[in-house]
Amino acid sequence: LQEQQLQEEEQRHKNEKERFEWEAQLEAQRQQEETVKFAKQQDLEKKKDGEKQERLRKEKEKKDADKKRKEEEKLAKKNEKESKEQEEKNKAERDRLQHIKRQKEEETLEAAREEAEGKRQQELEQLCAANLAAAKSAPKDSFPTRAELAEAVAAKELHRKQHAAASAKKDKHEAAAAAAALAEQKR
Repeated sequence: LQEQQLQEEEQRHKNEKERFEWEAQLEAQRQQEETVKFAKQQDLEKKKDGEKQERLRKEKEKKDADKKRKEEEKLAKKNEKESKEQEEKNKAERDRLQHIKRQKEEETLEAAREEAEGKRQQELEQLCAANLAAAKSAPKDSFPTRAELAEAVAAKELHRKQHAAASAKKDKHEAAAAAAALAEQKR
């Protein structure tokens, strides 16, 4: 009986040992599965975090590119506006200088006309004074006839007109040359 109890005790002890080993094995298997599950979850979270970081990086790059593009467009518009303003200023300055040049040319032409008229007037006065002096000292029958006087005046007037025409032609030629030079500068 005692031997039977001893065997039963050994069998129970053996069964407990097997059950303990089996439970330990189950626990080890459960822990291993949990470790694998945790590792997979960590990997999944890392993957999601990496995807999120990549998405955020791409969004930031897109925002930066958009911002840079907008700044470049703004700068291009500003440069275009400044260029147009400068072009308008340059045109206004060219127009102003051309106007001043025309005024000076007109003033020069007017001064030349006045000078020529003054010379003509002086020549006429000298001619009158010479004629008067000649008339006072000459005998009465040595005076030129009306026809000779008219011929002398006509010749003098023709000479004056030819001189004025040549002067006007010269002035016109100089003005055309100046205009051509200005047009060349504009190019």
